[in-house]
Amino acid sequence: MKRPGEFLGRYLWWIFFVTVLAIHLVWELLDESVPMWDMAYHQLKGWEYLAAWRDDKLLEQFSALSPYYPPLYYLQEATVLRFLPQTQFLAFLANSWGLFLLSYFTYRSAVLFVDPLTGAIAGILPLLFPLTAWATRLTLLDVSLAGWVAAAGYFILRSENLQRKRLLEHLRNGPSSCFCLLLFCIA
Repeated sequence: MKRPGEFLGRYLWWIFFVTVLAIHLVWELLDESVPMWDMAYHQLKGWEYLAAWRDDKLLEQFSALSPYYPPLYYLQEATVLRFLPQTQFLAFLANSWGLFLLSYFTYRSAVLFVDPLTGAIAGILPLLFPLTAWATRLTLLDVSLAGWVAAAGYFILRSENLQRKRLLEHLRNGPSSCFCLLLFCIA
């Protein structure tokens, strides 16, 4: 029989993560403010990507749609808008993937050095940072970018600073993380 600490350490991160998502969901239900400045611009770009996607011109217009900001976040927004076009939860849903990446890969990175219980607490700490909580509720690229950076950092740590020679692991994790990071960092 497992000790309660082992069970708690294994599922504590999930419990915390779902709790933080529930708090953001309640905030979205209570918030009636409209997006402004950059947030409105990012939502507009999400709609432009969706229009190009629906017209089957996404690949033709890909580089022209966003000459300044990287495109992956807008593709996330376009995906949400495609299935839920009249949602007030656009920012919440578009940022949930980045929030998950940030928390999960912080947790996984911490578990490389400490026990799972401490790792679970480390995985939740970035979500409790006020700037992360604020950016999650708005259509900003920050949370998603931080999530992909945490994923890339985890894979670098896991590969022992790219010194481990397991080809399959590098082929599976390296290019996909680098591709996503490039889509976020390069306009």
